[in-house]
Amino acid sequence: AAHICEELRAAAARYDADAFLEDAARQQELRGAKVLAAAFVLLERRRHAEEWLSPLSGRANYTPLLLMDPYLQHLRTRREVAQAVSRALRAASHSGAAAR
Repeated sequence: AAHICEELRAAAARYDADAFLEDAARQQELRGAKVLAAAFVLLERRRHAEEWLSPLSGRANYTPLLLMDPYLQHLRTRREVAQAVSRALRAASHSGAAAR
């Protein structure tokens, strides 16, 4: 369990966890402790370097993203989506480097 606490501390230092609070509260309301248990399973799988499979495509080491822009106000093309994801990854990478 100590490794899970360390992983959670590292994630909180590296990423903006507040961005997920609303979704986390909703999932907790709907599914209770099962959500946290599932997160622990994912952390344990990662610790053991198991191969991650996308739940949508089944492709190895791919992670699905849900982008909310129903009226296409910000992301109108695939290129804009790719650029937004690249910016977010760069920002996360730089904030993680600064936290170390």
